[in-house]
Amino acid sequence: MAPAVTARRGRGRSSAWKGSAVGVGEVVAQLTRMHAELAQRDARRGEHPHSRNCVMNLVVAVSDDRGRAAEASRVVEAVAATHPLRAVVVHLVPGRARAGGRIEAEVTAESRMLLSGAPIEREQILLHVRGEARRHLFSLVEPLLVPDVPTYLWWTGSPPLGDRDSPLGLADVLIVDSAAFARPFDSFQELAALAARGPAGPGVGDLQWARLRAWRETLAQVFAAAERRPLLERLSAAGVDYVGQGRGNRAGAALLVGWLASALGWRLQGARGDSAGAVSARLETAAGRAVDVELRAVVGEGLAEGEVAAVRVQGEAGGQSFSLAIARGGESTAYADLEFRMGDTPAIRQRLQFGRLSETELVLRLIQEARRDEVFLPALEAAAALLGAI
Repeated sequence: MAPAVTARRGRGRSSAWKGSAVGVGEVVAQLTRMHAELAQRDARRGEHPHSRNCVMNLVVAVSDDRGRAAEASRVVEAVAATHPLRAVVVHLVPGRARAGGRIEAEVTAESRMLLSGAPIEREQILLHVRGEARRHLFSLVEPLLVPDVPTYLWWTGSPPLGDRDSPLGLADVLIVDSAAFARPFDSFQELAALAARGPAGPGVGDLQWARLRAWRETLAQVFAAAERRPLLERLSAAGVDYVGQGRGNRAGAALLVGWLASALGWRLQGARGDSAGAVSARLETAAGRAVDVELRAVVGEGLAEGEVAAVRVQGEAGGQSFSLAIARGGESTAYADLEFRMGDTPAIRQRLQFGRLSETELVLRLIQEARRDEVFLPALEAAAALLGAI
């Protein structure tokens, strides 16, 4: 067990401690001591020690190697630059537990002073957990949380959505990446069922949903003009291309179709899929008109498996056909090419910026939006219904 080390960093201070074969009680004791020391040092002469400055708990569960745990720790540090927090990064290590079920722990406490004199604090605990202790994360993590602030649980792999003894009960908001599920179809259905619990369950945020924001905003903006809004009621077909075969890669494309369906009031009538990754579905508008939807697996140069490569919609209004196509890939995945056609008028073509957001930016976006995303939830429900019908 290493003694705590306190250092000065710019306009603040930090303190660090490591311990092996320790219990949760020892980790709590070290946190308490480190916070008290930093609060006392930050106080000006004659002032009382500063109270804890914390707006949230962020729990991160990592089941990959130590490198992934280190990446998650760096994301936490970036989030803490704007959100004073206590973070618990739990590294689920394969292998047998040490004697007595004890754990390895690393604790960092940092306080940075703003120009106003108020401190911004980050308290971060990294736990390496093995063996039987992996099955009791709720009781392991719960004593480490700051009370009376929201708790965000970011599960970087496949969360135990169907496990009654899972640590999901800790969370006010669960953050996942449906593109990283080991059992994509089953986990996606379980995620939809969890979100459907409403206030009885945690809020749900999906990194894959956040990645689709540029697609959703572009589609919405094309039809935002008053003269184009009626076209939405006359859509007759929609298509989404996604990268990589295998039904697990369909989740992002299905989410995009689910968003369209929930926003426009389409009802699923039936769907079928084939081994090559193609999906055909028939939906019906509130007015009873049919909308044919197609998902296709493609090879997308420069795009990761599961990413959306292209979106197409078309219809007919006032005796004129119209179509919209947006495509990424090729020379630069940071851009997308848009083409809108209406009857015999010249096509409108644009090149749009479609840059990728970093993992830190995605997590920050979900922290800000995911307490109860009223757009995501019906889109998730419609996407789950589509995938379940195949």
